[in-house]
Amino acid sequence: MTRLHLPRNTIHLMLIFKKVEDLRQWLDGQIFPIGFAPTMGALHEGHLELIRMAKRQACIAVASIFVNPTQFNDPRDLEKYPRTPEKDAALLLSADCDALFMPPVEEVYPSGKNFAVELDFKQLDKVMEGKFRPGHFEGMAQPPARYCAPSAPLHGSKGFSTTQRCARHDLPTRFAC
Repeated sequence: MTRLHLPRNTIHLMLIFKKVEDLRQWLDGQIFPIGFAPTMGALHEGHLELIRMAKRQACIAVASIFVNPTQFNDPRDLEKYPRTPEKDAALLLSADCDALFMPPVEEVYPSGKNFAVELDFKQLDKVMEGKFRPGHFEGMAQPPARYCAPSAPLHGSKGFSTTQRCARHDLPTRFAC
C-alpha cells in the first residue's frame, strides 16, 4: 500500500469528533487501516511519534484525548491533571493527525451502560505504580476497551493485513499499524 504525499504548500486538515457515532460513521468510510493513539492529553513527543508512525505505514492517524476519571484514586489528582486541548490539537495537526476524538465523560461512560472489562495484568498492577495506586491499571484500560466494544467508535475490520486484537480481549475490533 502506498501513501499519497501532499504537495508542500497543501494545508492538512484534522477532523475533531466528540460523539462516538460521528467518529464511527467517518471511520466506516475509510479505506486505509487505522492507526490509533489513545491519550489523556498533555501530549509529548512520544504521542506525536505514534501519529507519525501511523502515517509512515499508510494509515489514517487517529488520536483520542480523554482524561479518564477511573484511573485516578485521588480526586485531587484528577483535578490537577493538565488539560491543554488547544495546544494538543495543534501538536497533533503538526504531526499530520487525520482525526481527533475528544469525547466528554458521558460519551465514554454513558449512564446505564456497562462496558467494563476485567483484565489480567499478570501482577503488573501490584508492583511499581500499581503498588501505590490500586485500581489505576484497571481504570486506565477501560476507555480503550470501551472504544473497542462492538458498540464503540473504533469497530469493524476491513480485512487489514496487519491487525491487532484490541486490549488482547478477542473483541471484534481490529486496528492496523
